[in-house]
Amino acid sequence: MNSLVAQNPAYLEFFVANETQFKEVQPDVWGFADSLREELVQYQANYTTAQALLVNSVVDFNSFCTSIIALEGDDIAHVRNLDFDYPEYMQKLVYYQRFVNGSQELALAPSIAGFYGVYTALKPGEYSLSYNVRYEHDAKLSRHEAIWLNLHQELNSTVEPF
Repeated sequence: MNSLVAQNPAYLEFFVANETQFKEVQPDVWGFADSLREELVQYQANYTTAQALLVNSVVDFNSFCTSIIALEGDDIAHVRNLDFDYPEYMQKLVYYQRFVNGSQELALAPSIAGFYGVYTALKPGEYSLSYNVRYEHDAKLSRHEAIWLNLHQELNSTVEPF
């Protein structure tokens, strides 16, 4: 995250300036980010909720993931490329979430530490779910401008998170 902020400090400034609005518009995400801050402050004393919100939004400005899903009989294969910028950092944050009820495994989801939600999930023999990011194509927008458009759309209370 420090590399991302160092390259463009305006990203973190956006979350600092809009933290209260995030709390109102996306209370679940804000609550998760604040809980993450409470856990991480013991390792980094000045860690803020705005920094946790930035981590949660990393997909908005650095992923272009693609999924391939194949079905053979009842077997589902879901392949994901996790095509992130800063792979030397992002690879260290990817892990498998296991959703369980007691000892029964309900679903698996490759995830990114610090993200509230699921990008990819598989319930064996049932379904596969994928969230992929593509910026709104507009020849007039640079990638940087498209990132800002996505970040501001997160604050639009008419847009419901999945």
